[in-house]
Amino acid sequence: MIEYKGVVSCDGKNSSRELFRIASAGPADGKEAVWPFMGTVILVTSGKGGVGKSTLSALLGQAFSTLGKRTLIVELDAGLRCLDLFLGFGEDVVFNLADVFSGTCGAADAMIRVPSFEGLYVLPAPARADKPIPAERLAQACRSLSSAFDLVLVDAPAGVGPLVRAAASAADRALIVTGADPLSSRDAYVTKELLTEAGCTDCRLVINRVAPVGRTRKKLPDLDQIIDRAKVRLIGVLPESEQIRSSLLQGKPLPPESPEQQIFSAIAARLLGRNIPLIISEKSLQRRIYK
Repeated sequence: MIEYKGVVSCDGKNSSRELFRIASAGPADGKEAVWPFMGTVILVTSGKGGVGKSTLSALLGQAFSTLGKRTLIVELDAGLRCLDLFLGFGEDVVFNLADVFSGTCGAADAMIRVPSFEGLYVLPAPARADKPIPAERLAQACRSLSSAFDLVLVDAPAGVGPLVRAAASAADRALIVTGADPLSSRDAYVTKELLTEAGCTDCRLVINRVAPVGRTRKKLPDLDQIIDRAKVRLIGVLPESEQIRSSLLQGKPLPPESPEQQIFSAIAARLLGRNIPLIISEKSLQRRIYK
């Protein structure tokens, strides 16, 4: 076992580039490292695709950054990269996660700092699906990278394949994203069971794209029913929102005072252990329940 002594910190005393260099280098003899600081690794996953994992990863990363947390988002979905567009740095990507694993570059070279957000970085997925990310090395990479950040968000592909299982084995917590429909919530339960088998037992549920009252439904969906199907503790409910869609497609942050930003800030604060009530999306997006 090799210990990195007095080198990595998240208190601003070391430059970001030095932190990245240390985190990506690893021990020279191939033995497992003992890191002096370990941030929290949060896996963002789902049973089915298209439910909003990358939306949650992008906007939650911004919320953590606003709360003063040094945050890295690791994007795993090779061939379906989108965080570069969602977070407004599409023209800046030179290297990606597959390049790091292949030895083409170090993690420091592949990471992009998100514009307008101090301390928020992304390690993008490859744009082509034929550039694989090795599952057998992913868990150690996540642990290594967490030595340089308060939080590492792992934006996973859909399902629970080898990459997701590997990330789950290194994750401190998983956020399972589901829609409000019965199929999505059933898939969330299956995902939770598989994550538990992989070693990630601390799971929380995020219900996405809940349409406001008066638009496509007369009342909100029965959240208790969704939670009962998924059998996962609820931590957040996201609205079906044109503001979210527009901000992501333009690569711009949510307006600071918008109801949508309040929702993501509340989820981030709850994940940090703060006693913040859950904000439920209704017509005004302001009703608060489930403390």
